[in-house]
Amino acid sequence: MVGGYGFIYVMGGYLEDSDEPTNTLLRYDIVNKTWLELRPMGTPRAQFGAALVDFAIYVMGGINQSTILRSVEK
Repeated sequence: MVGGYGFIYVMGGYLEDSDEPTNTLLRYDIVNKTWLELRPMGTPRAQFGAALVDFAIYVMGGINQSTILRSVEK
């Protein structure tokens, strides 16, 4: 997801070679071509929806292992 000001954000998903969700939040700087690890999400999650509203990223739903999540994080 493009988050404005030349950044791309990568969040959550699964750990490599695993079915374990992660709470990782990374930001890629398109201009400087560098990655920055940001404060992790409060809940590990995969298969979620995300939206950018007024320069804030909202992550909604998804799964955490076998639990369906109905929460929203900002």
